[in-house]
Amino acid sequence: TNVLAAHVEVGEDGRPHAVLGGGRWSVRPGMASRVWLTVRPEKIAFARDGVGLAGTVTTRIFQGNHWLYQIETEHGRVVVIRQNSGEAAPEEGAVVHLTWRAEDMSVRVAGVPA
Repeated sequence: TNVLAAHVEVGEDGRPHAVLGGGRWSVRPGMASRVWLTVRPEKIAFARDGVGLAGTVTTRIFQGNHWLYQIETEHGRVVVIRQNSGEAAPEEGAVVHLTWRAEDMSVRVAGVPA
């Protein structure tokens, strides 16, 4: 599981969002300003629109029915598992943007033990 430090800010819509790199994910009201986001590797997607957490593919391993990636970001290493759907897979050294659905992450206040 990936654990990433993020900060919370109120968006133009008046709702709180966890902000991490170029990505924004809705969180419940009343969240502290600093949070931990926890996201499972298989829930992370490569964003097609260039929006999300930017990083560089450092490792790409074909494992039959899926690809295992390690992506180095400004917030640390992120592990991604993508099904082998036959689509072109990002090469090592490629710059990618990572995203996921807000409902696929857990949020907890930074500094609070899990």
